[in-house]
Order: sequence, then structure tokens, then C-alpha cells
Amino acid sequence: MRLTALPGKVPWHRRRSSSWSSLRNLPGRSLLRLYLAVFFLFSIYGFYVNLMGPRRLPLLLVIAMGIANGAYSVLYPWLLIRRPGPWIWLVGIFHGFFAGSLAWLANSGRIHHVPGPLTSLSMTGASIWTLLVLSYVYFIAFIRKQATEALRVQNELELAHGIQQTLVPTVSSTSHFYEIYGITRPSERVGGDLVDMIPSQDGDIAYVADVAGHGLQAGILMGMLKAAARTALLEPVDPSQRLPLLLDRLDCVLPAVKESHMYAAFAALQLFPFGKVRHAVAGHPPVLHYAKATGTFRELNVEQFPLGLIPGASFSAAEIDIARGDLLVIATDGVLEASNVEDREFETSGLQTCIALHRSASLPDLASAILDAVTTWGKQQDDQTLLIVRRI
Repeated sequence: MRLTALPGKVPWHRRRSSSWSSLRNLPGRSLLRLYLAVFFLFSIYGFYVNLMGPRRLPLLLVIAMGIANGAYSVLYPWLLIRRPGPWIWLVGIFHGFFAGSLAWLANSGRIHHVPGPLTSLSMTGASIWTLLVLSYVYFIAFIRKQATEALRVQNELELAHGIQQTLVPTVSSTSHFYEIYGITRPSERVGGDLVDMIPSQDGDIAYVADVAGHGLQAGILMGMLKAAARTALLEPVDPSQRLPLLLDRLDCVLPAVKESHMYAAFAALQLFPFGKVRHAVAGHPPVLHYAKATGTFRELNVEQFPLGLIPGASFSAAEIDIARGDLLVIATDGVLEASNVEDREFETSGLQTCIALHRSASLPDLASAILDAVTTWGKQQDDQTLLIVRRI
């Protein structure tokens, strides 16, 4: 589930550059290597001015110019990482004026009387080369450190991906009355979508949960939600109250294990014999019912808040009868909100078209056809999950 950012109220002069946000969380020691690399690289400025000018300058003056320019060059990334954007323009203007003034004074002959040994061409070239080598050393140290950290994170994500595949395997089940198939396709190595089927004497429960956001954080909450769902279904209760109780238990559990901005959309089916189905929807796109006899669609929805969003929310379920050959399809918004180059979403109409074209296919082939159509429609931006039930 994608989170839509609320309009920002931060004044323009206090906004930070988003392109540098990833560096803000780096430890100071790692950033120190970057700052030193930048400093040594741009401190060659003093020797460059000495090399390009009509006369050789005093060594102390050349060194002072290099230190000043190197320090200013370090100031730029520091400001981009730590301070609002407009600071960079103010410092840049002053830096340009300052460096230009130094270069003009150095070449005007007005400071030729500064005491100290004069530099030579050989000293200037050797100094430039030494500073470049030092800059290279610290850039390599910074890159190596970040590469090591990236490899560690990648290994952890691979492990988390393996855990998720264990937690969210493809659902494929056939009973005397129903075929059930569920599949999820994360947008990252770890996703926040969950599809599950739990056999029960009160009627098998098949459900889809869509945790707000995606990535590792959503994946962890998804695992907790699955464990809580299976625990809640162990409670004895009247079969007609099974789904409301499930949603109520999950709604009570989630606030204690999530961050305040997170929640879960949820859609569940309780499958009784002979085509009687109860459904409950909490902040999730409606269940789509395809009637084979008439070739028509209808949306099954129960307007309720997502789980973990509103304290003390109450939940209910509705009941329908489906005929042989009918389909019930639950798709997360990663499927329905996939956008093409014209910024048009796939929507329920696209889902209905796929179902109508492949209504007689096996459920795995139908799911594959839908996901292929979504992929052709636009780039995947969110976790994509399908749950399909056919009355047989």
C-alpha cells in the first residue's frame, strides 16, 4: 500500500535537499572520510593559481589559498546534508567572490611582497599530485566502507526475502466446493502484502492483508499480523461471528506492534459448503464477484476502517451465495493503482477485462494473466497481491 504524503508546510527557506537524505543517517566517521577526500581534492586550487599565474607566489600564500578553498568545498556537502537548501546558494555566492578576489590579487602583483620562499614549478606539480593521491585514498576508503555496509544490508535483505517466502508462500488449495489460489509479488525484496488460507471447521478462511508502505518495516509487521490472525482463529466463537472477531482481534493487536502512521487494509472470505460465502473488508478495495451464468461483475464491500487506524472500531461481515463457476477476486491496490505512461490507473475495469478474457483458465493461469497485464500496463510501484476463489 502506498502512502501519500500530506502537503508540506515547511517554508521554502527551511527545506532540505531530498537527494542528500540518504547521507544524513551515515555515522560521522564515514562522512569524515568523504569530507577529507573533498578537502584534498579542492585544496589544489592554491597551487593551480600559482601554476597558471604570470609569476610564482610565496609558498605560505599558496598553502593558505588551498586550505581556504578546500574548507569551502567541504562546506558544500556539509550544508547539503545538514542544513536547508538556501544556505548553499549564500555560501556559493560568497565563495565565488572570495576565490575570485584571491586569484585577482595573486596575479595583480600587489601581494608580491609577501615574505616567504617562492614556489617553483616542480614544487607546484609535486604538491598537486600529492593532494590528488590523498583525495583518491580517502574517496576509496569512503566507497569501501559504504560498499561493505551495502553488502551487509543486501545479505540481510536476502535473508528477510527468504523468511518472507516462508511466511507468504503461494496459496493453492482445492476442496470439495472451492478452488483457492493466492500469490503476492513484492515491489522490493521484502513486501508488506500477505495472502493466506486457514482451514477451519467454521468454514475455511482466505484473506489478504496490505500493510501500509513496503520494504522491511512493512514485511515485519506483515509477519506479526499473520501470526496474530492464526492465533485469533483458535478462539471458539459462533461461525457467523468468526470474521468480525478476527478483524477485531487484529485491530486490537496492531497498535502495540506498529508505528503510529502504519495500518493494514484487510479483506477476508469465509467459505461455507454449497457456495455460501461471508466476506469482510476493512479499508481494502472491494471483493470482485464474477457470475458465470450472466457474465457480469459486482463489487462486494463493507465500508469499514483499516486495521490499527482508529481505536475502538467495530467490524461486521456480509453474506452472499455464489454459483458453480463463479469467481471471487481480491486484488490489492498495487494491482489496481498501477499507472501507465499517461498516468491512468489499471483500476477495476482492467481487472474485469482480464477475468472476462481468461474466465475458464485455471486459477494459476488467470492470476498470471492478470499480473502480466498489470506489468504491461505500467511499472510496478507497490506490492501486488491476488486471491482468487472459484466455486466448483
